[in-house]
Amino acid sequence: MTVMTGWQAVVQAIKSEGIRFVYGLPSSPEDLYDALYDEPSIKAIQVRHEAAGGFMAMAHAYRCYGERVEKPDDIRGALERALKANESGKPAILDIIIALDDVAEGFIEYKKL
Repeated sequence: MTVMTGWQAVVQAIKSEGIRFVYGLPSSPEDLYDALYDEPSIKAIQVRHEAAGGFMAMAHAYRCYGERVEKPDDIRGALERALKANESGKPAILDIIIALDDVAEGFIEYKKL
């Protein structure tokens, strides 16, 4: 009889549902992610913030155009690409992660209102 861990059982349940991608922010990566590593049909995608995992899963499910932006100078180009995707009938999600110090003064004043 083969003995499996609880996380291996979770991965087998995920596999049996036909899920090919798992997005998340593991608090203890050696548990679930070790079991996922052993299952080549499932790709584990780690994120830096829990909300990003939800957005990534939603973008994947809706077959969206998706892009991550980490520099303020890249926001305009990302918005233009997202709008182009929209014009072709594809939803778009942008994950914009920048430091508050990097935004325009007008935005900071707007946030104070």
